[in-house]
Amino acid sequence: VARAAQFDGLENAERILGWNAGTHVNPTYAGDTIYTTTLVREKRPVSAKSGGILRVQLYALKNLDPAKETIKLAEIEAGRTMYHPNVVLDLDYYVFVPGRGGAKAQA
Repeated sequence: VARAAQFDGLENAERILGWNAGTHVNPTYAGDTIYTTTLVREKRPVSAKSGGILRVQLYALKNLDPAKETIKLAEIEAGRTMYHPNVVLDLDYYVFVPGRGGAKAQA
């Protein structure tokens, strides 16, 4: 659901290339509204025509729209990641984004 709701500039990401990490942080319940926000952690160009690879971190939050409220999603305390109570999912992964030439990722 969180990946499908991800629409903040990554609509043209064609393929997930690899998963680095994923954490289910807090539960959701009937009636909760899920919002997403994405941070680009790294960019790797493949070539100008074929596109590039992005390392992204996707956060899903319940009942809190990150576009309307500024919060600290996660922070490290004593070597442990501590999440905001509304964060329900943290995914870190690579995606292929095609270049202007419209090339497709190789299967």
